[in-house]
Amino acid sequence: AILLPRAEIGGEVICRAANLGRNSYGTSIYAPGMRSGGAVFLSEGFTAHGAVRLSGAGVGGRLDCAGASIATDPDGNSLYCDGVRTSGSVNLDADQAGNVFTAGGAVHLAGAEITGSLTCRGAQLGANGYGNSLVADELRASVAVLLEGGFAAAGAVRLPGADISGQLRCDGIEITGTDQDGCSLDGRGIRVGGPAHLAGGFRAQGAVALTGADLGGTLRLTAAHIGANAQQWSLTGDGIRVSRDLLLDEVDCTGGLLLEGASIAGTVNCHGARLGTNRWQNSIAASPLSVGGDVNLVGVRAAGAVILAGARIDGQLTCRGA
Repeated sequence: AILLPRAEIGGEVICRAANLGRNSYGTSIYAPGMRSGGAVFLSEGFTAHGAVRLSGAGVGGRLDCAGASIATDPDGNSLYCDGVRTSGSVNLDADQAGNVFTAGGAVHLAGAEITGSLTCRGAQLGANGYGNSLVADELRASVAVLLEGGFAAAGAVRLPGADISGQLRCDGIEITGTDQDGCSLDGRGIRVGGPAHLAGGFRAQGAVALTGADLGGTLRLTAAHIGANAQQWSLTGDGIRVSRDLLLDEVDCTGGLLLEGASIAGTVNCHGARLGTNRWQNSIAASPLSVGGDVNLVGVRAAGAVILAGARIDGQLTCRGA
């Protein structure tokens, strides 16, 4: 292992194409609290046979792990960046040669502050012993979080309490695992300044949790395939606030949709949606619900009840062909 705890480096840290072993603790780089005046490059073929620990580090530029391959410690974790502060983006992308970022276990970014974006285009993440692949509770990103381009996770993606100034984009990704509660994407209490897209073939084995989320744009789950949690909810959006539209066209849900107390400023569209039920045989539970535009349940196939008691809909309610 390379040990750099609390090191102060005036310029950049460059480990491109490095090949690192590990110590008896399963660690390849141990650098908590490190300070670098410039960027940190663990990229372009960087290989670590153990975990990389950068918790609490301060990075004067971007943290670039494009094309890196990182193994795990005995707990199933690969990259520790909890509480990291960067003056640029965090890039867990493919490199110019097409090598994708690969982590044998979980990536931790809880409490991280990123001046820029978190990008995980094409990243392939394993899972730790708790069933998590990306742990980013209370993450702060000044631009966007982009999990796209073939991103795949063997465990849950955690973003509860995250604050993203721009957009959250999870189009076309696949989450094949769940946490211990049966959730694949946990965004409870998340704040997004722009739209949130979980569409374009988004697939999750478990539920999507957005309880109390505050979204500054459209929430799009069109053509998504979503499993369910232990209570057989596929989407928990109780108390969610969406400043534009909620789009659920062609969504395929194993369980039901929980939208109690949700506030949607624009339109709710469920054209061609296929909905299962929760454990109480409900497909949509939205009592009460506030919608500034229309609610369109056109061509919906619901295996259970649709509950809209006490809802306020400023536009039309359409259930044609449902």
